[in-house]
Amino acid sequence: MDILQQISNIITNNFGEFCGGAVFLKETDLGSTTKDIKIKKKGRLFQAKFDKQKQNSIEIFPYFTNKKGLRKVSDYILFYLTNNKLYIFICELKSKNTTGSKYQIEAGFVLAQFLINTAIRMQDFPKIEIEYRALLFSHKGIVKGTAKVKKIKYDIYSSSNLKWIHLKDGEDYNLDLLCE
Repeated sequence: MDILQQISNIITNNFGEFCGGAVFLKETDLGSTTKDIKIKKKGRLFQAKFDKQKQNSIEIFPYFTNKKGLRKVSDYILFYLTNNKLYIFICELKSKNTTGSKYQIEAGFVLAQFLINTAIRMQDFPKIEIEYRALLFSHKGIVKGTAKVKKIKYDIYSSSNLKWIHLKDGEDYNLDLLCE
């Protein structure tokens, strides 16, 4: 059993799935104008989506109070295994206003770390190299698709040292190029 299989074993089927072929990221918030994003890849990918609307109002964090922002999390967490390295992409989709996305991404980062540490704890894996990245998609994204991009330049969130990039929604992206 590899790390992706172990991650799938600890996440309820309602919230995760293996994805063959291309992956489509969709914003499910009513009234959102975010365009779908197509993600192409070569390696194996497990996708987690913790969207309350999608899950018929299942409470994902029932042990937290209703304090503003406490129960927020990123739209998707993509666990991507390629070349014996695990890349974890925390993905947030926004229409125009990206205010607050940093907090959702950083909450997704903490959740992804918890999931990985739990998977490792439950199964004695040999040391695996893990790299976390954040992808913010919106109408105002700076990078438009990765078909012709030669080098992706990530910024760093100062509070967590998480690499992140702001990408244009409605485009096709090659996940392998985003791993470089």
